Amino acid sequence: MVPSCALATTFAATTFMATHLRGKDDKWNYSFG
Repeated sequence: MVPSCALATTFAATTFMATHLRGKDDKWNYSFG
């Protein structure tokens, strides 16, 4: 069983990265699409 604190940290980091990268992709699409 993974500690809830580690799970929450991983989830937060994954969500942050996914949102950040998606934002970059959207800007790229707006610029070149």
